[in-house]
Amino acid sequence: MNIGGLRLGRVGADEIARLLEQAQGEDPTYDHVGSTLHPERWPQRAPYQRTSTLGHGDEDFAQAVERLRGWAPQRNLNAPVHPADAPIEVGTTLLVELRKGPLTVVVPNRIVEVVDDPGRRFGFAYGTLPGHAERGEESFVIELGDAGEVTGTVTVDAAPSLAAAKLAMPVVAVIQRWAVGRYLQALVVM
Repeated sequence: MNIGGLRLGRVGADEIARLLEQAQGEDPTYDHVGSTLHPERWPQRAPYQRTSTLGHGDEDFAQAVERLRGWAPQRNLNAPVHPADAPIEVGTTLLVELRKGPLTVVVPNRIVEVVDDPGRRFGFAYGTLPGHAERGEESFVIELGDAGEVTGTVTVDAAPSLAAAKLAMPVVAVIQRWAVGRYLQALVVM
């Protein structure tokens, strides 16, 4: 059973493959592509952003980047990414499978920008595609500061796209903030 992206039970491999193929031909569902990495371009927007200390020094930076490349933030939500080895490259289309009890939501995203300043800053932004309950993007950026502090920043600039999600906006906002905290916990290396 599938109602507005919410499914009862787990999603099989054939259905994942079909949804991924369908998503690859879609365009982002929002007009502020890059807003989480370039907020100055969209001063009217007010994204949610949270930064945490992940570690200290070059080795911790490298470990945090590896975790991000391996989709550790999503896995820390018990949310598998399909394909599991999706590369962090502009144009990569992926599905994030959110599971809670007997319910599953499969959300399609596309990487719209990558930040790669070797040894200093690494991250990416991905945005929603048709079939996602929200419209917007999230970004994940790891930085090595001049004093050696490694930080991780997650920025969310998204709003509900489905009527049910709009009605549940206060609950969705709480869940979103919880998820951002879990994302950052997955990147801590100290």
